[in-house]
Amino acid sequence: MPIRRNFLCWTQPALPAVVRDLQASRGQSGFLDLSDLVVVTPSSGAGRRFLELLAEATDGRCVPPRTITPKDLPELLYVPKRPFASELTQELAWVDALRSSPAERIRQVTGNPPADADIRGWMTVGRTLSRLHRELAGDAFDFSKVACCPLLSDLAERDRWQALSEVQAAYLRRLDDLGLWDLQTARLVAVEHRECASLMSIALVGTVDMNRTLRQMLEQVTGDITAYIHAPREMSDRFDEFGILRADLWLEAPIDLPDDRLRLADGPDDQAAEVVRALAALPERRRADEIVIGLVDEELAPAVREALAAEGIASRWIGGRTVQQTSPWSLLDAIADWLDDDRAVSTCSLVRHPDVSRWLDSRGLSSDWLSRLDAFVAGRAPRRLTASDANPEVAGLSAEVQAWLQPLRGDARPLGEWATPIARILSVIYGRQTFDMEQQADRHVAEALQSLTSAFEEQSDIPESLSPAASAAAAIRLALESCAGVLLPPDVVPEAIELSGWLELPLDDSPVTIVCGFNEGLAPSSLNGDLFLPNSLREHLGLTDNARRYARDAYAVSVLRQSRHTVLIGGRRTSGGEPLLPSRLAFACDPQTIARRIRTLLRPPRSEFDADGARRAAEKQQFQVPRPTRLCPEPRLSVTAFRTYLACPYRFYLQHVERLEAIEDRVDELDPMVYGTLLHDVLNKWGQGPLAASTDAAAIHAALQQLLRESVGEALDFDQSPAVRLQIEQAARRLEAFANWQSRWASEGWRIETVEASIRHEFPLSDGRRLTISGRIDRIDHRPATGERVIFDYKTGESGKKPEAAHFSGGRWWDLQLPLYRLMAESLGLPKLGVQLGYIVLPKTSTDVGELIANWSTEQLADAECEIRRVAEAIFVEGVFWPPTSEPPAFDDCAPICMEGVFGRETGV
Repeated sequence: MPIRRNFLCWTQPALPAVVRDLQASRGQSGFLDLSDLVVVTPSSGAGRRFLELLAEATDGRCVPPRTITPKDLPELLYVPKRPFASELTQELAWVDALRSSPAERIRQVTGNPPADADIRGWMTVGRTLSRLHRELAGDAFDFSKVACCPLLSDLAERDRWQALSEVQAAYLRRLDDLGLWDLQTARLVAVEHRECASLMSIALVGTVDMNRTLRQMLEQVTGDITAYIHAPREMSDRFDEFGILRADLWLEAPIDLPDDRLRLADGPDDQAAEVVRALAALPERRRADEIVIGLVDEELAPAVREALAAEGIASRWIGGRTVQQTSPWSLLDAIADWLDDDRAVSTCSLVRHPDVSRWLDSRGLSSDWLSRLDAFVAGRAPRRLTASDANPEVAGLSAEVQAWLQPLRGDARPLGEWATPIARILSVIYGRQTFDMEQQADRHVAEALQSLTSAFEEQSDIPESLSPAASAAAAIRLALESCAGVLLPPDVVPEAIELSGWLELPLDDSPVTIVCGFNEGLAPSSLNGDLFLPNSLREHLGLTDNARRYARDAYAVSVLRQSRHTVLIGGRRTSGGEPLLPSRLAFACDPQTIARRIRTLLRPPRSEFDADGARRAAEKQQFQVPRPTRLCPEPRLSVTAFRTYLACPYRFYLQHVERLEAIEDRVDELDPMVYGTLLHDVLNKWGQGPLAASTDAAAIHAALQQLLRESVGEALDFDQSPAVRLQIEQAARRLEAFANWQSRWASEGWRIETVEASIRHEFPLSDGRRLTISGRIDRIDHRPATGERVIFDYKTGESGKKPEAAHFSGGRWWDLQLPLYRLMAESLGLPKLGVQLGYIVLPKTSTDVGELIANWSTEQLADAECEIRRVAEAIFVEGVFWPPTSEPPAFDDCAPICMEGVFGRETGV
């Protein structure tokens, strides 16, 4: 029986029209029985909406049909004779077939095959071959047919497809030996043996793109099939007998788009602002459920939701969260990292995971175990943490982690054997947790655990002959990769505007559609870099090519334009600043309109940042930059604190009033502070020793090297990383260069007078209190022959910047350390006048090691003293800690609190 084509007027939405047609043709006595009907829609979302509309239209007086998508329809048209191989089993069968092939064939297929032990690399190849097989079989091709294509004039490419054909045959033999069936091949066999039939009626709703194999299956069905085509009957020649687009007739078809429905904004935030403006400009007030926002580029979702929230508009984005964004996924990822390399950095990342931290809190460790771990790692830079560490807190923590994960250690074993021990590991963390499925956060964790559990169960069901030897880490990563993109539906939000994907829009029945991301390369999409199937070969074989993609999107735009109020918004650039072009679909019109649109859409960009909207967004968002709430409790400051305040008053407040401190646990190498402290310790010990006045460079060098070895042994972990060992060697070279400089310096008559001098200084504040400034001078040298003295500070940074540049630039003071030392030297009995100030620099370049004496005038030093008093008054009397500086310092530990780079932060603060 031929397929009946039913054209639906496209000035109305399609799904309600299908419901009306079914009521008219099948309804009896006010009741509609569709139990013998299968409704096929392009997406499951469209199927759910169809059932909702059906229930509303019949007031529940109906037996609903079965709704499916095209990918599930084939299995309703024939009876499988064997169980199907799972997707993972298919991929492993491809891997086994390829790895069992001669070496030359493997090279022809892969070019550069993975290492034998690289199971993840081989699985990537297996997935690629499985996808290639699936797509070609979907259009009734096997690899041998492609190998015979005359378009393959290149001998090497023809040989590659012939090799692929032989691997494909081996793959099918593997499954046949296991008594399993490849899904795509089963469909081809059903077509070949004319086994396709259906006892149920079939309604194809808006399925304008269908592969060749499914079409061949439907051709064999003798039952009732109706193709509902959302287009006027006058366009019947643009659709084939299945209701599928004839791509060639859509390539040149004009698209009637009014100019005022096309917008081109600058960046993502501007597109989002344009969405808000389009909503405000609607000719009549609409409910949230009458509006849909389509995202051709799904990366625009955060910006659009932020802009809507700024206007008090709720939104719901079904693609907003995946399994990869849940805590169980990140936990398994951290476990795999630890199993691959249990360095200290991996352990710290693992125990810092919130779910692991909660478990460790219950294991009898001290309440501040994490702070102690941070301090231990930052101070000693261990390569690994072990149960035998000298620090008992760290040793206990390490013992807990190693005992917990011990079942996952050991040699590789068959992939499926890891499922049970991994389940036990997860049970330790989540086994006693109660999930409230009414709460989205709990529900997402539970759903993620279910998805991951299913992935491991699939591994355990792999036939023994296909199960490769793998480590626990490899088994975990394979499961993570298979689940990463699984969507977790968000809560239903009352009166929220839906954000939808581009392909969902044609069958959406909302009267208002606003599309953003309407750019070339996205609508229409294109695929030009396929490793196996370039566009020219796709076109020759009749596969989905760029012409079919254009036809699909041209039809979609036409449906949107005709059936509802539609606004199409494109961007000029991506979030990364890459340029974008408007969609060529906007220029599918007459030459005069093309010229006018080019002038309008391609005029110089103008960012339309909505300051009011940004302010409202910042006011509504939950996390604003917290303002200072109190003053310094007592007037005390260290010398270095002045530099912090001058860099940013707010960051000074966080560090010195709120006492916030950043501790880095990713310690593969010594951070600059620990490295500098190590060198300072060596130099200060030497300066107090018997060789402080020596002019013998070799003796000084030997003493420094011995002190370095002792300090390393005292301060650092025995098992050091290669990076730390390299830093220690660099420190030794800097000290060698210092020894040579010190020998020359001493030969000029300079003697070390004081080392590590603790100093304090007080001066009055305007409120009557006295400020106490404390510091520690690294070294004071004296030249008896001339009476000169110089206050030195050791600098171990890489650049060796001069003190003048470090203290003052751009017309302002950035540091007051040396002027403060001059002011405070009086407490040591030294006069302010006549004392020089400088650095002894030990930079990366050893030839630059030496003294750098500041050349400040009396007026400059007096100005520095005024700046010291101004800063002191601002901190302790006026309480000036706001706002954060507009130019944050490098390596900013406070960036998250200051919301650096966050949209709307400037107006929010």
